[in-house]
Amino acid sequence: MTNTKDEKAADTANQGEGELSRPPTPAPIRPPEPAELASAAPEQTELGSPTPAPADPTALDSAPPTVVVSRDADEPIGDTTRPGTRGRVVAAPREPPGTDASFQLGQLPATDTEDGSHRTAPRQSGFFGLVPWLLLVGTLLALGLVVVRFYMPAADALEQRNGELEAARKDAARLQRQVEALEGSQQELADKVAQRESEVQALQATQEELAARLQNEIEKGNVAISQARGEVVVDLIDKILFDSGEAELNESGAEVLRQVGETLSKVPDKVIQVTGHTDSLPISDKLKETFPSNWELSTHRATNVVRFLQDEVKVPGERLAAVGRSQFDPIASNKNSKGRRRNRRIEVTLIPLRNVER
Repeated sequence: MTNTKDEKAADTANQGEGELSRPPTPAPIRPPEPAELASAAPEQTELGSPTPAPADPTALDSAPPTVVVSRDADEPIGDTTRPGTRGRVVAAPREPPGTDASFQLGQLPATDTEDGSHRTAPRQSGFFGLVPWLLLVGTLLALGLVVVRFYMPAADALEQRNGELEAARKDAARLQRQVEALEGSQQELADKVAQRESEVQALQATQEELAARLQNEIEKGNVAISQARGEVVVDLIDKILFDSGEAELNESGAEVLRQVGETLSKVPDKVIQVTGHTDSLPISDKLKETFPSNWELSTHRATNVVRFLQDEVKVPGERLAAVGRSQFDPIASNKNSKGRRRNRRIEVTLIPLRNVER
């Protein structure tokens, strides 16, 4: 009997252990009735509808979780707190502010209002996030417009003004150089005028001295003294210097030439040029062997006068010049004897060095 009771107890314990090891069969879950849903403690909401916040923010930790149920689902929700409900959980339980899974960039966290209600701040629009960039781009465009509209024309105008100023400076410098050159030329011209006046005075004094020394010959018509173009010219008739058909000086002619040479040699920086002239009559047969033409006769007479001035009057040779012009520079007509007499002459001219005939 005892064994039988012990075996039964062991069997009962083994059976109990087997029953405990098997998972309990879940009770079937039925869909809640509308009245049950309305009176249920957890709040349910339609998919996509906002979840109301509890009146007391401090009760968030103790408030039951919010479950979103899809009514058209056929599978059980699996929430043991809502026995008999069917459907599919499509939203997680609401978390406290700051841990809400729906919090995104640009959305403020949930805050408490003055009346104690709990609400989530609305998400900022993307347009307002672009406002600073739009302002920056607008400012840069405005600055670019100002540069193009005002600065660049002003810079071009300034560059043009600088170019004009530089050109004006160059013109001023050029004009200054011209003024200095003109002042120098004016001074040089004044010096030349003063020198010319001095020369004219010297020539005038020379002419007056010659006129005084050759007064007798001037009165006879054998000597003529004139001044033209800054030159003193002494015309000596050939008969007072040479015998007819001769080229050698006679005694009276030598005396006259001495007076002329001594007077003209006193004027510095001048050359005494002696020019021989003849009439248009051809050379006679007896003189052709010596003077084939009037060229040789006029040149030979001028040369003899120059040699006399150098040897007898001591005029430096560099201040003397001899020229023969034959009959081609008359001062009177060769058609009559009187005119031919005037054309046969020796012309002694006091001229500047640069005007010497070569």
